[in-house]
Amino acid sequence: DHGATLQAVAEAETPLLGAVKWSKFKAAAFLLSAGADPNYQDAKRMTALHYMLKKNSDFKHFDMFVTNGAKGDISNAEGQTAREIMRRKRDKRFHDLAGRLVS
Repeated sequence: DHGATLQAVAEAETPLLGAVKWSKFKAAAFLLSAGADPNYQDAKRMTALHYMLKKNSDFKHFDMFVTNGAKGDISNAEGQTAREIMRRKRDKRFHDLAGRLVS
C-alpha cells in the first residue's frame, strides 16, 4: 500500500475511468481486482461501461466489468443506460451481456 486511493478523483475521473478512457485494460483489470468502483459516474454521469460502448471497445473487455458488479441501469446525462445501449447493438453478444448486468 502506497497511500493512494482507488477512488481518488482527479480531473473529474477515477483511475479506473481514466484507464478505460485510454483503453488501458490491463490497468483496469488490476484496479477492479483491487476493489475499484466500476459504477463511478463522471460529470457527464458516464460510467466505464458508457465509455466502452461509446468507444466500441473490444467485447472481451466487457466481461471483467460485469463480473465485478457493473450496473446496467445507471443513466448518463442523456438518460441512456448501458443496458439500453447494449440492446441496440447489432452484435447479439451484447444483448446477452445486457441481461447479465446488475440492476
